[in-house]
Amino acid sequence: MQPGEWIGPYQVEDRLGAGQMGVVYAVRRPDLDARYALKTLRRELCSARDLLRFQREVEHLARVSAHPNVVPIHTAGEHKGGLYYVMDLVEGETLQGLLDKGGPLAPERAARYVRDLAGALAALHRAGVVHRDLKPANVLVDRRMDSARLTDFGLARTFADDGGRLTVTGELVGTPQFMAPEQALGHPVGPPADVYALGMVLFTLLAGRPAVVSGGKGMIALLSKVGSGELEPLPRLAPDAPAALVELVGACLALDPVTRPEAAAVRRELDAYLAAPGRSAPARRAPWAPRGRRARGAARRGRPGGHRVAGRAAPPRRRPRRATGRA
Repeated sequence: MQPGEWIGPYQVEDRLGAGQMGVVYAVRRPDLDARYALKTLRRELCSARDLLRFQREVEHLARVSAHPNVVPIHTAGEHKGGLYYVMDLVEGETLQGLLDKGGPLAPERAARYVRDLAGALAALHRAGVVHRDLKPANVLVDRRMDSARLTDFGLARTFADDGGRLTVTGELVGTPQFMAPEQALGHPVGPPADVYALGMVLFTLLAGRPAVVSGGKGMIALLSKVGSGELEPLPRLAPDAPAALVELVGACLALDPVTRPEAAAVRRELDAYLAAPGRSAPARRAPWAPRGRRARGAARRGRPGGHRVAGRAAPPRRRPRRATGRA
């Protein structure tokens, strides 16, 4: 699309960027004297079935359009055989843009942005939607408010059917470095997959890169690392990261999705961290936090026990001795 062309009632002003799913344009709707961002999806992804599914997703996302940390979707439609949706035009740049320009963020700033995202995810999950592609490139930083706003719902899906069961799609979707292990292995995904990605975003903001990279060995090797939980420890890449954030990252990156905190709990923990004097330790022990030796190990690694460290399997836990009745 070129400047001056029309997509429905929207006139294209400029091309803002392109991604895996499509192209984003700055557009104007003259009858409302308003500017928006409009995303067109790739033509090969736009079957009649996709259109119906996409419209259902927009209806679900409309439930959280008033959330301050979600870029609201206003409408969706079809143009020349292709799908598009219209959302707020946010003046700012992505978290990935901030990282590319300045490297890792200060812990307080990283915590504020991830707190915003945790609140947005909590609202999405209450509405029955899982994002499935949370990453720094899909987060806009509103320049006016200096707040993070979640965007790009091209891969979002409802996660509960009429029976309340998780939907099995059989699809491998998302960005490998931010995929949860179950997502990389092609298993059903729900809200815990978004929480894993949230933890990886916090890791990335603190360390300057994700906890897993391909190392030039290709996509299969990368997915294998993700699926087995072979992650770099956060303290190795960000030795000055506060213990509270290291512990929170570890909880979010748990290999077992059942043990990850909910997005709302992550929001509460970050609220407590940002309110704590000095911000060097958790204000309180989270109900999902590991304890004792396991807690100390998780804090050192920036992840809970069970993940692998630089290719080495974590040592097995010792079983308690059985009582014999003898003194």
